[in-house]
Amino acid sequence: MTSFMPKHRNTKILAIVVSLVVVIIVLFFPSEKRSMERVLLEDSTTSMNVSSVDEVVAKMRAININGCPLSFKSAYMRHINAWEDLRDLETKVLAHKEYSTSWNMAFDAFLQGFMGNPFGVVNELSQQDRNLEYQYEEIQQNIKMTYREVESIAIAAGCSLPSR
Repeated sequence: MTSFMPKHRNTKILAIVVSLVVVIIVLFFPSEKRSMERVLLEDSTTSMNVSSVDEVVAKMRAININGCPLSFKSAYMRHINAWEDLRDLETKVLAHKEYSTSWNMAFDAFLQGFMGNPFGVVNELSQQDRNLEYQYEEIQQNIKMTYREVESIAIAAGCSLPSR
């Protein structure tokens, strides 16, 4: 019986060591599926309590995408890039709005009117408005398309999507 006891004790120790290794792997090396679900959950909160697109982009860039498969990482980075396009457009819109309500615009309109083109500045501003609206629509479509790609990769891996 004494020869059996050490083997039994060794088996218990081995079982404990294996259990600890499994716990460490599960806690510190999450599966790709769990990593993707975590990223999607964090992403779902990026537009909460923000006042600009720049803040959304900063929150998205702060999400840790380690542990996700390369296809997911690439798709998520394209999604961030689409949001960065929106951030850049937001900057253009703010500059356009500032100019269109400034004395500089009024002075430019006065000069063009004096030179025989009374609606020149108005027409230019109107065209710029249309261009900005078109860019906005394109960027919004790209944001939706890139997020669908991210979701598709996650769904194919068996992930659960966060509720909206």
